[in-house]
Amino acid sequence: MNGSPIRQEYLETAIEWIAARDGLGAIEEYMALHQQEENANQIWLYFRRDIE
Repeated sequence: MNGSPIRQEYLETAIEWIAARDGLGAIEEYMALHQQEENANQIWLYFRRDIE
């Protein structure tokens, strides 16, 4: 992964990956669908599985 963790580029990359997995075209689509969730566990688990 490239990018700066300070600027949340890692998070942006993880959301791009999970949005693509779900067949969504953009981060904004993913975020709109999940904006009412209490936490980001789904993204975190997906990211960890991909990295491991």
